[in-house]
Amino acid sequence: MQGPAQASPLEPDALRENSTLQELDLMGNSIRDAGAESIAMALRENSTLKKLQMGGNDIGAVGAQAIADALRQNSTLQQLELSVNGIGAARAVVVARAGADAEAEPQDMLDGRDTLPFCARLRT
Repeated sequence: MQGPAQASPLEPDALRENSTLQELDLMGNSIRDAGAESIAMALRENSTLKKLQMGGNDIGAVGAQAIADALRQNSTLQQLELSVNGIGAARAVVVARAGADAEAEPQDMLDGRDTLPFCARLRT
């Protein structure tokens, strides 16, 4: 008996080259770290996406770090939702601080369950 199928990494070209999409909901798709890394590659170059929902995707420390690194280069993403992932408190703080104009204090973003409980407002 095999376990659940591993989601394949997402192809970042569509998001990277997109010129109209402003909101993307990927909640509950089990994209895991590999998918988060693909999204992160696209976020480095995307200049239109303002809201990204990635909750419930089994993203861990590796995927969260990739997203945090991408946020340092992305100037358009305003909201990022990462609840119900295995990110951990320390990594959630890294992601929260990655947005240059992050308004939320890291302690306000953690709910004691090592998850980001709500959408982080990165920029206005």
